[in-house]
Amino acid sequence: MFHNIELSQNNQPDNTFVVNQANNVLLNLPSGKPNTKAPQPKRVLQPIQKGWSCCTYYAMKINVMQKEGYLIRQKEPDRKQASLYRKALTQRDAILHNIQQYILLLKEEKKHNNFLKNPGYYIKASIENYQEEGKKATSSMNQAIYSGLIDFLNIYSKNLSQDIFSFHKTYQENFKSQKWQQAATDFLKSLNIDIEISGKELLASISVLTKQAALINPKLSQVFESNSKSSLWVLRQLVNQQLHQVFDLKPVTWSPANKIEDLITSLKTGKAMIVSGFYGQLCYSKPSMVVLKLDTYQVKGWPKGSHRGTTACMQSLGQGHTIAVIGAEKDDQKEYVYYIDPGDSSDPSQARIVYKMSYEQFCSNAFDDIFASRVEPKNARYLPYGFS
Repeated sequence: MFHNIELSQNNQPDNTFVVNQANNVLLNLPSGKPNTKAPQPKRVLQPIQKGWSCCTYYAMKINVMQKEGYLIRQKEPDRKQASLYRKALTQRDAILHNIQQYILLLKEEKKHNNFLKNPGYYIKASIENYQEEGKKATSSMNQAIYSGLIDFLNIYSKNLSQDIFSFHKTYQENFKSQKWQQAATDFLKSLNIDIEISGKELLASISVLTKQAALINPKLSQVFESNSKSSLWVLRQLVNQQLHQVFDLKPVTWSPANKIEDLITSLKTGKAMIVSGFYGQLCYSKPSMVVLKLDTYQVKGWPKGSHRGTTACMQSLGQGHTIAVIGAEKDDQKEYVYYIDPGDSSDPSQARIVYKMSYEQFCSNAFDDIFASRVEPKNARYLPYGFS
């Protein structure tokens, strides 16, 4: 089912690597995260990713948490603003999750029948109940969660003729987009970024890359032409650009059109590579299982053939999932990639969880950083696919 190779551990003097050999490289990223609040202990629990849309932020943070000067840089204004941006998205996702739970409960037969008898009365009673619950909330996050649910119910109370489930679907999409746009705009403005001017400059640089790729794949010109007219797409590109700068990330020369040797060479710089695509548990029909144990890591993988494919992954992940690649391995017959999923927690008292997948599958599920589309080997070399 799995091809396991016992990696010989070769710790370097600077402790950058667990393995550093000609065809094998595995970075040493200790479990947990640096303790920013007290001198002891040095490392504390890294909780699971907060908010389902914040994987890119957390993956970027994993990459820099091991670097010298991390604790000092965390206090600098740009890192604080990036953290506020993440918190805004976390709050948005928590509100949407709470509304979703309300809708799921409403689908229960008894509750749904009561709702249908008198929708106006049912919604009013729900609002009053959550107002009381909200008064008991002690954290700003919980207060915001109740407030968000109440806002949804108040708006629906003025649209009772609509099916609440259809109404919820539309409301969810609009709320998600509006809150992201607000968070993104606030983040860029906090860094003194002129969105209009910077957007034009960014489009000009993307246009150059697109023209190079379009010589081989003409349809990219059409994709760029369509995307460049979307203010939200431009805004997302600007946010990604600033996050790369905040976390000291630069594009790598590796792409899925390259051989695994190029990935190994990139990782030998001692920095994890941030890549987005159809990765993580939601892309598999079966749970992961432990396939290898090292002192530093507990390595997990999935049975061959359990990847759910493009359509199912798109439904589960939409824009994909971002991971931190920390290792690559080649022998005479097999090629593998090792990565950390920001969706996992990490306890300093336990081995960190790392995932293993074939290099072929890793490449075929990678997204480019500009168009967020699955790789086409013929144009992969022109677009950025990873940052470190």
